[in-house]
Amino acid sequence: LRAAGLHVHGPLLAQLEVAELQTCVRALSVLRCRRGGWQFHQKREILAAAAAATAAREDAPDGSQFFGVTVHFAGKPRGSDNDETGGAEEENPGTWVEGGKFSLPDGSYLQMAPRIMWFASADRDEMRRVVVNNVQYSGIPPAVDIKIQLWSATPRASEPSSGADVGIRVLDIIDGLSLHQCCPLPQTDEELLLGRRGVSEGGSDGDVGQGEGGQEEDVHPLPLRAVAAVLCTQRFWQLPLT
Repeated sequence: LRAAGLHVHGPLLAQLEVAELQTCVRALSVLRCRRGGWQFHQKREILAAAAAATAAREDAPDGSQFFGVTVHFAGKPRGSDNDETGGAEEENPGTWVEGGKFSLPDGSYLQMAPRIMWFASADRDEMRRVVVNNVQYSGIPPAVDIKIQLWSATPRASEPSSGADVGIRVLDIIDGLSLHQCCPLPQTDEELLLGRRGVSEGGSDGDVGQGEGGQEEDVHPLPLRAVAAVLCTQRFWQLPLT
């Protein structure tokens, strides 16, 4: 797992049953992560990642390569030295992706750029939110065919309203989402991914939940871990990615 860019902290190993550890190793050993990789501190994190990797291996086209990526829909985190970026469109200029840039042997590359969009419903006077699996290209030859699918590997640690533990439950906003496809995004998931500033009783910005003095606490953006299955072909030849 460490060779794949996955880091399991020592105390977590003691919590895993032998069968669980074997399942995680089999599922996650096909992934490749870059930069800081994925850090697993809790049991729910590694089991959610293993479930996503297993689903990707079962459903992705033969010959796909599997990568562990982290999408920050609220923008680049403070203090990060990673320059990879994605989603630089006007609709969502802040999306920033770790491990989502793939290079072809000739130096051309593609950059994952999933984004959250808002648009008006045709039959209702409301705005609908969707997540779009998008990609940007640089120098990719027209003859190259690229397929990308995403599976969410991020667990919910607790119910937002009560804080009660709900066990292993993966954020289900994406499940095999293909390139240029979109899926609905519930408002609760939007707040998890984009964050939200709390508001005091008087209506001014506060420090998400209820804090002291009737203030709602800030909801800090949740990075979305995802397994990306990438298939890049040209005239029946599979192209390796780096």
